[in-house]
Amino acid sequence: MHIKIHADKTEKLCGYRAEDIHEWIDQHFDHYRFRLARRLGFTGGWDPYEHRKRLHHKEALSEVIKVFSEKYPEDVIEAVFFQHLRDDYSGYLPEKKDFDDPDFLSRYHRRR
Repeated sequence: MHIKIHADKTEKLCGYRAEDIHEWIDQHFDHYRFRLARRLGFTGGWDPYEHRKRLHHKEALSEVIKVFSEKYPEDVIEAVFFQHLRDDYSGYLPEKKDFDDPDFLSRYHRRR
């Protein structure tokens, strides 16, 4: 999901766009490679969801709070973070261990 769409949703949810939080969560996403793969019509073995295993799980909450605690209230950070995950995982909140589960990966990281 595009950062703007994440931000639109969290602005409605808690009054903050918090695009910086959304960008932080997706910081490991390779935008260049994604655009190239879309243009060429194939990924060449690259997994566009690979970046999610780093910060797209409940256990990353403490990291995001640490990074943004001087800018936003903790409850806002938590709301933005969990909404981002719910957006990306159809309402599900992944745990770190989910990224080692082939069923989870098949269900949520299927190439469309």
